[in-house]
Amino acid sequence: MTALKKILVIWVASQIAGGCVAELWAEDIVLLRHSPSSDPRRAVLRIDITTRSSYRVNPLLFGKFTEHLGHNIYNGIDAQILMNPTFGKWAFSSGDSLVDGGVQMESDLGKIATQIERNGRWLRLPNPSLLLDGYKDGAAFGWMRIGSKDVVLLSPDVGSTGDRAQRVEVLSASDQIPQGIMQYIYLPLHRTRKYQYRMVARATKPGYVLLSIHSPGPGGRVGEELAFARISLQREYTMTQGSLEIPPEKAVVPDGLVVFTITSYSPVNIVVDRALLYPEDHVNFADPDVIRFYRESHLPIMRWPGGNFVSGYHWKDGVGNLYERRTLVNPAWGGLEYNLFGTDEFVSLCRAIGCQPMICVNAGEGSPREAASWVEYCNGSKETRMGRLRAENGHPEPYGIKYWEVGNELYGRWQIGWTTPPGYADRYDQFYDAMKRADPSIEVLACGDKTYQEGQWND
Repeated sequence: MTALKKILVIWVASQIAGGCVAELWAEDIVLLRHSPSSDPRRAVLRIDITTRSSYRVNPLLFGKFTEHLGHNIYNGIDAQILMNPTFGKWAFSSGDSLVDGGVQMESDLGKIATQIERNGRWLRLPNPSLLLDGYKDGAAFGWMRIGSKDVVLLSPDVGSTGDRAQRVEVLSASDQIPQGIMQYIYLPLHRTRKYQYRMVARATKPGYVLLSIHSPGPGGRVGEELAFARISLQREYTMTQGSLEIPPEKAVVPDGLVVFTITSYSPVNIVVDRALLYPEDHVNFADPDVIRFYRESHLPIMRWPGGNFVSGYHWKDGVGNLYERRTLVNPAWGGLEYNLFGTDEFVSLCRAIGCQPMICVNAGEGSPREAASWVEYCNGSKETRMGRLRAENGHPEPYGIKYWEVGNELYGRWQIGWTTPPGYADRYDQFYDAMKRADPSIEVLACGDKTYQEGQWND
């Protein structure tokens, strides 16, 4: 607040306290008029909406912040339906680090079990303990075994990009029950009954498995088969894609659980690197309902990718071939970052919404050089090194992103790479210079905080 505004507020307050008529003006407009009430037991507030100031409120003040937190991106904005579709090694959080910031991982199995069962209840699973049983069996968190322990063996393996994959061994044949792995899911059946799958997997010898959608059965078993696809596997990793469509004669509850399975009726030994499931009506991998909600709100600008998440995020992990991006630990919140929603997907989302994109760069453990290369990737021509990479990823024209922010909440010890006010001022200078060299036309914002030691951060 400026000194003049402070004087005006004090004067108005003193006039009110003295029982006088008080007015607060801006140019030739009365913003506030106070007069004593004839009845001390009754106060009346009148708002005149016909009196308008000549000053226009910048609509960019009413943008949205979005972050890789909880189900905001995955199973939210991102249309991919399955939980842990890359079979990653789940990181359970035990809280924030008080040294360098970021999340600390939980190793106590009892506390992990509590988190897993809480997650199962939140998902409204018929038997939340099945998630814990699957985790103890050797399944990636979110997946469960179908079949007895002496017939179906689960264990971790190494995927095509070097991160965790899921090995599934079906030891004996069964004519009655498909055996393998499953998870409970919710489908946007109010919009579509057709879904696209993409799976990267291999087998110890050529064979096949079934991708299926079932109704839930009693006791955690699978019920009626609603749709299926037969997938041939070879000794080397291959990517297979196709569609699953639930016929109109199959009765399904629009908001109810269904079961997604990867199974076999014959003995197989397979390694699944990833299994992705999208509704057919996805908009460049974004959820159409979410896009509609944002469009209806007339969203002017969206800030991404964080939040605390950005201080441990390296943008190159989230670009390129969707099936070659590595799964990493979410550095701020625990869980996993599948890197299925990166820069190109974010820009596409903003264009579908009709809002401006704003990127917050990693000023926690990131470098000015990394931030500058991000600017070049988004705004550089095809003749620049990063612009050429963007073109190779299918986006030849520059994005022209105007608004960039240096870091998020770097005053807080929960933040990866937190710092002091002079430390941030120094860091900001370095980022600003590097990013402006990459594109002089951008606007670079700083992060502020009015609560840090009585305003010292902003000062």
